[in-house]
Amino acid sequence: MRTCASSSAIWGAASPSPHTTTDRPSTPTTPERAGSLPAAALIRLCFSGQLTEAELLKRVAGRAGLTEHLGTNNMQEVVRRIEGGDDHARLIVDAMVWHTAKAIVSEAAVLCGPPDAIILTGGMAHADYVVSRLKRRIGWLAPVAVYPGQDEMLALAENALTALKRHTHTDRTAG
Repeated sequence: MRTCASSSAIWGAASPSPHTTTDRPSTPTTPERAGSLPAAALIRLCFSGQLTEAELLKRVAGRAGLTEHLGTNNMQEVVRRIEGGDDHARLIVDAMVWHTAKAIVSEAAVLCGPPDAIILTGGMAHADYVVSRLKRRIGWLAPVAVYPGQDEMLALAENALTALKRHTHTDRTAG
């Protein structure tokens, strides 16, 4: 059974360390995280003396992503802006969706094949604007299940356990 990366892994959900998601080499932008950054520009900024270590960490995980570009991490507000004709908000969110889809699909290469399912969790899973566009880009790879909420790790654990129990039951009755 293969289950592809979910929003908690892809969208940078809460982690034990504020550095964990940004330490990954290929993380897409999220409401508060910068995602992948150009290494040379980041190195120059680190040694420029313009920001302290704490300020720089906050710039890539906390005040980055949608917050940096749109002044908020509230996806409902961002979607209202898009629906109201804010082309800049549309561009930023569409780019975030594109990068997120790219990251999810790339997981199939690591799994050596398509996953059994792709699970989207987290606060952004409440936003049909994001989910519908993501499904359009990743739905061909595997069925997409959406479990909106803020407790991504709990949702992932519960749904993985349910899927494993179903899979184990199927394996036992098939033979």
